Amino acid sequence: MPDFIDNHIFVTGPEKDLGTFRQSHFACNKRTGRVEFDLGSIVPMPDVLRDIEGDSESDLALLALGADLDQTADPWSLTFDRVREFDWVKAAGIRSRQELLAHLNERTPAAVSAARKRVAAFQQTGYHDGHVWRLANWGVKWSPTSTFIVAQTPELLEFGFETPWCFPEPAFRRLGLIYPTLCFDITAANPDLGIGIQGHVLGDEVRLERMSMADIYDGCAGTSRFDETHEEEAPP
Repeated sequence: MPDFIDNHIFVTGPEKDLGTFRQSHFACNKRTGRVEFDLGSIVPMPDVLRDIEGDSESDLALLALGADLDQTADPWSLTFDRVREFDWVKAAGIRSRQELLAHLNERTPAAVSAARKRVAAFQQTGYHDGHVWRLANWGVKWSPTSTFIVAQTPELLEFGFETPWCFPEPAFRRLGLIYPTLCFDITAANPDLGIGIQGHVLGDEVRLERMSMADIYDGCAGTSRFDETHEEEAPP
C-alpha cells in the first residue's frame, strides 16, 4: 500500500479565470461516484494508453520483443540480463530474447499479445503503458482521491486531495502555464514520514521547497488548511 500525501492547494486570482479552473478540473470518478480533482483534465492521457497497464508477464514479453524497460535509473528495473539469471529461465535453457519469446508464446500467449499492444503504444506515445505515462506527466501513479473543499469565494478556492507517494508537480507546472493569472499556493505533507513540501506555482515560476512537518504546521497555524472539518466535498 502506498503512503498517501495530503495536498492542500490555495488558488487565488481573477474571478473569471478561477471560475474556469473550477469548472474544468473537477470530475466525477465513475468507480466511486465522488467528485475528484482530475489530473487528466490538465494533462490528458493519450487514448491508446487508457486501457494498457503493465504486469510482470507482459514485461517479460516486452523484453523478449526487444523493448528496453530500463527507462529510469531504478536499479531494480527489469532487464534481459537480470531475466537470464532467473532459475526457471536457466532451467528452460533460454539464452536469447528469441528463445524467451518462443517460450512465452507457448506458455503465456496472452502476455505476448498484450506486449505487442504495448510496443504499438510506445511507437505512438513514447510510453509502454499508462502507469509509466502517469508518473512522467502527472508525477503520481494515479489521479487524486478524497478531494474536499475548504473554502471558496469568487477569487479564492482552497481545496485538498490525496495522492500516492508524491505531489503531482508536473501537472501543476502545466496548470501554471494554462492559468498564468492564477497563483497556486501549495502545501503537501505526509505526517508519518515527517516531511512535506511548500511553495507556489505562478505562470512559469515554480518554487517548491522540502520542509519538516514542524515547519509546515508552524507556518499554517491559524489557517484553515489543516482543519479537519469540511462541509463540501467538491465545487458546484
